[in-house]
Amino acid sequence: MRDASGFARGAGGAGRAGAGDAHLRHHDLGHARGRCGGCHCGGRAAAGAQHHACGTAGASQATPPTAAPAAAPAAALPAAAAESQLARRVYFDFDRYAIDEDYVPMLLAHGRALADEPGRTLVVEGHADQRGGAEYNLALGQKRALAVVKALRQFGAAESQLEPVSFGDKRPLALGDTEEAWARNRRVELKPR
Repeated sequence: MRDASGFARGAGGAGRAGAGDAHLRHHDLGHARGRCGGCHCGGRAAAGAQHHACGTAGASQATPPTAAPAAAPAAALPAAAAESQLARRVYFDFDRYAIDEDYVPMLLAHGRALADEPGRTLVVEGHADQRGGAEYNLALGQKRALAVVKALRQFGAAESQLEPVSFGDKRPLALGDTEEAWARNRRVELKPR
């Protein structure tokens, strides 16, 4: 389901890839909020989901969440420094290019950072898992990249600051024929140019 802005809503809706994929999104958001370095999910990961940084199972954690260190306000940092501390990946459901609402804060921060520094540019790389033909995966990667470009433009970035490109299934993050590997490969990466 999408909200009025076109972003996909909710982590448990139809067509979701599964608990591991939701936890990957949660993990990327943790990095965006300055909580990398140990488990930040406080046991909120889906049952049986493996935390890919600390290796603990999400639902079996008995320790309470620890307070994250206070991050410097984005306004106090130069735009380039603020952008460099943001997460740079957006993950997608199988065969989809709708952006989950969980990524809106990250994309908003990137859009604002780009608006503050008109000379900065990003390459927006779209990727797909290896299921599907090469031509189809290239097109899907491009749709994902363009969806992220559209969101960044809504949040202040100029079209001239964004270069969408698709690599289809040619640059996987994870190898293997598992749901976890496929979920990690269905992504857009934001790379400074």
